[in-house]
Amino acid sequence: MAAQAPYSSSSDSKRLRILLLSPRGPLYRHRTGIWKKSLRYAPLTLTTLAALVPPELNAGVTLVDEGIADVDPQAPNADADLVGISAITGTAPRSYELAAAFRRRGVPVVLGGVHPTLLPDEAARHADSVVVGYAEQTWPQLLRDFVAGRMEARYVQEPGLSLANLPFPRRELLPSSNFATVHTIEATRGCIHRCEFCVVSSAWDAHCKSRSPTSSPRSATCAPAV
Repeated sequence: MAAQAPYSSSSDSKRLRILLLSPRGPLYRHRTGIWKKSLRYAPLTLTTLAALVPPELNAGVTLVDEGIADVDPQAPNADADLVGISAITGTAPRSYELAAAFRRRGVPVVLGGVHPTLLPDEAARHADSVVVGYAEQTWPQLLRDFVAGRMEARYVQEPGLSLANLPFPRRELLPSSNFATVHTIEATRGCIHRCEFCVVSSAWDAHCKSRSPTSSPRSATCAPAV
């Protein structure tokens, strides 16, 4: 990857624009036939990543979940200075397709999620940077590095991540009316078991982390009304 120049944000017109995407896949797409809503719960990945953007960057963040709307990399609302894509294995082909389209326009792309965590070398062929593992610490650091012009090719979450004092997901950035279940919360993360058919222990670790009894319910009360 060529050396990155520091990002200039000296004026409002140069405000850092971050576009976060959750691509569609064979089973995850917004065309639901006669159903007007996606028959699933509102995801927390993109809204959590948005909440983790360091406030001092004063960035504008746009979320697009292809479970409810397609992404057109050429559309005006897809203009961005940095694109982050969260990929699972089923959405990896579409993720790489979108990454290629944005990179052809000269927009740097970051890939993260389960699939890049399991196959970071593969993901690196399609991105300017890859986030391996959870992103609560690495994503904010990546953004600070990007603004400083020193974004690295790979960021790896160190062991021992704590879920304490994390910001609440920015639910207002996704249209909640498109989901059948809106007020989703995260109480635990991970699993102590190692089932052969399950990706959790392979992609993350064999530990179960818990949110505090006060923060999980509070994150639900912070959700906007439908």
